[in-house]
Amino acid sequence: MCVHGGPGGDSGSQRVLKLGLFDFEKHHIVFFDQRGCGKSVPFAECEQNTPMHTVRDMELLRKHFGWKRMMLFGGSYGTSLIVLYTIAYPHRVIKYVLRSVYLMGDVISAALQKAHPVLWRRLQRTTNQQTLKSIARTVSHNIRTNHKTKKQCIRHWCALENSCLPASLSRHPQHSCTALLESHYEANRFFLPDTYDVLNECEPMRRVRGLIVHGDADLICHVAQAKALHKVLDARCVRLVVVKGAGHSAQQKRMRDALRRTVPVFLQTP
Repeated sequence: MCVHGGPGGDSGSQRVLKLGLFDFEKHHIVFFDQRGCGKSVPFAECEQNTPMHTVRDMELLRKHFGWKRMMLFGGSYGTSLIVLYTIAYPHRVIKYVLRSVYLMGDVISAALQKAHPVLWRRLQRTTNQQTLKSIARTVSHNIRTNHKTKKQCIRHWCALENSCLPASLSRHPQHSCTALLESHYEANRFFLPDTYDVLNECEPMRRVRGLIVHGDADLICHVAQAKALHKVLDARCVRLVVVKGAGHSAQQKRMRDALRRTVPVFLQTP
């Protein structure tokens, strides 16, 4: 099962398939869109739309296809969902691949804010707020209430969020959904308890086989997140590959090449 990024991204099936990572003779590949985005309906819906709702949807899909166990592949926010699912259902996961690990911290990282100060200050001016949390609350509210600054909020949020991505991704047509769900999740701390730390919950997934691939030049999701996750897992079962000079996107050459070198071998290894 291929898990999308975001929150608010679609499954990006064509982009993922172009990477050439999967053997269609051996693997049944399923992509799905999170509630409220992509082809899921109703579009841009926030009600009953949390990470745990998505995890339960993943389990429902597994049952729908009649699989006893499945392999999981995902990047960015998709890695959060894979970690949460594997914690909840470790016996249902054969193995997983995490690309550009994100552990539900700030959706717009401090490194990204610092790298693009003009875009960050523009978002602050548009919302008349200073901190990410207050900006997220304002963006979420203004999009949902069709506020007069709605289009500006979407445009300026996504301009900063996409500033380190290839141009083909920064022109994605579903920016309104991405801006809405990212800001909504950020404003509500991903609907997790205040004391929740995903790294403290990883014991159930320690011995599930995994591959983690992360670029050391990723400004959206810092490589420290991948290293921290790998540290709490069993190194005999989980391999960490840090790609020198690679950024966040699987479409960028260094990350794409690293995935092509490592993922097919990992998926085909018994």
